[in-house]
Amino acid sequence: MTTAEADVRAIEIGTTVAYAYEISAQAEGGTLLEISWRGVPNRNPSKSGDFVAIWQNSGSVPWGTKPESSQSVTNSTPDGDLPFSGLSMANLPYVAAYSVGSDATNYYNVAAVIPIAVGGTPGTPQTTTVGVAYVGATSLAVAYTTPIGVDPKTFGHTVVLAHSDTFIPGTTEVIATVKTTDNPNDVVGFTGVRMIVGQTYTVAYLAGSAPANVAATVTFLVVPA
Repeated sequence: MTTAEADVRAIEIGTTVAYAYEISAQAEGGTLLEISWRGVPNRNPSKSGDFVAIWQNSGSVPWGTKPESSQSVTNSTPDGDLPFSGLSMANLPYVAAYSVGSDATNYYNVAAVIPIAVGGTPGTPQTTTVGVAYVGATSLAVAYTTPIGVDPKTFGHTVVLAHSDTFIPGTTEVIATVKTTDNPNDVVGFTGVRMIVGQTYTVAYLAGSAPANVAATVTFLVVPA
């Protein structure tokens, strides 16, 4: 075994803490739908232009098309809820999405999606997530997932690394950035980044290019193998 090989195998991931947008829906009668969400800490939705949108569609967001309705999120904290009225849930399926940014043309900043079947029954949420796949002495691989139909590369999504125990948009210093691929679920790698034993790092998935577009984070401690 070479010295380089020994160094790579001498470290691994310790404690991890992950955050992602959790979205849920509840029908109230046949025409009103409550959309609720729990967000990523340290975000201020009112400043980043967050909004919730709903389409009359089945299973997934029809990307690039105008929704039936949308509402701005005015909260200064990441969690909240909004009602959508005037729907026809007894006869039609819908899909709702939470956007961590103001792109109301292509909806490229969407972080989480929930389909609502005919009758108002919510389906399985489609959430953007990020996690650590591998840590080496000078490299890091991270895995991500996104909602159905997302093309992260075309949508301009990025993944950033910070030497920090949290990610605060506009405050936390980013030490490295990698571009996503055109696969909705994939693994991307950071190279030339020193992973120091005993130090804490945070990876943030940005559903866009700005720190305010953070859709998911994972914080981890580097420990001896």
